[in-house]
Amino acid sequence: MAPLRIGQFEALDPKVNPFWQHADRRLFLARRDGKVVGRVACIDDDNHNRIHGDDVAFFGFFEAQDEAVANALFAAVEARARERGRSAVRGPLNPTMNDGAGFQVDAFDELPYVMMPQSPPEYPVWTEAAGYTKVKDLYTFYFDNRGGPAERLAKITERAYRRYPLKIRKAELKNFDSEVEILKRLHTAAWENNWGNVPFTEA
Repeated sequence: MAPLRIGQFEALDPKVNPFWQHADRRLFLARRDGKVVGRVACIDDDNHNRIHGDDVAFFGFFEAQDEAVANALFAAVEARARERGRSAVRGPLNPTMNDGAGFQVDAFDELPYVMMPQSPPEYPVWTEAAGYTKVKDLYTFYFDNRGGPAERLAKITERAYRRYPLKIRKAELKNFDSEVEILKRLHTAAWENNWGNVPFTEA
């Protein structure tokens, strides 16, 4: 199941996506006999490198018809990363952890879910053959809630309500700006210690 094209265009458009205010991108297409057979983006996020003390560029939006195409795309990204003075390349990110990351490595018989990467089983094989190694496992979980919450989850919820002064309410759209500020604070706090997280800028 392919992502929506408009979403892909908007993610890559510096006029729409404020991520590109602090990140550089170089987009590559691979052609064979005049036909496009692959694509990749080289992404250099200054905020990521500053926050994590890294010196990496990323590859993302990767698609390749075969291993030779994959190798050519990786070589293009690595050359661009060297031009930018980066010492390593990591990926895929599309273009950030918040937008989808990694290759699918299991459950190829399952339908994908929102923001779950879907890729052929060859992609991680080709990537490792090109010299890349895994740095993190990312998991997707399936939770069937059509019959209501499971008994165990209901007990956990009850315990949380007793332990913490939780209040759940509907968003007040008439106070849109202040509600967004609350959501931004919650998101930043919830994701603060997650691997690879870079807090959203105001933009």
